[in-house]
Amino acid sequence: GLDLVRHGDVFVVQAKANTSSGQSIHGTIFANKMDPELHEKVTELINRFVSRFNDELNNWTGLTTTFSSAIEDAEDIFGPLIPSQTK
Repeated sequence: GLDLVRHGDVFVVQAKANTSSGQSIHGTIFANKMDPELHEKVTELINRFVSRFNDELNNWTGLTTTFSSAIEDAEDIFGPLIPSQTK
């Protein structure tokens, strides 16, 4: 599959992992520069996510609050995250 796309000044980096039941889980990051380690970090995050939430993913009801603790893994891998600014 395609792991990196550049569109103008935006880089789209993707990684995927499979749950124990074979579901594909994709992680995508939009970045303003290409960091050579970015794909590795996205891959590490999606692998941790699937490992941590495998049972929940296999029986997911659609509630995203199920995965609220994933922020800890994201911050461990990428550093402190900036909250989104919604209006």
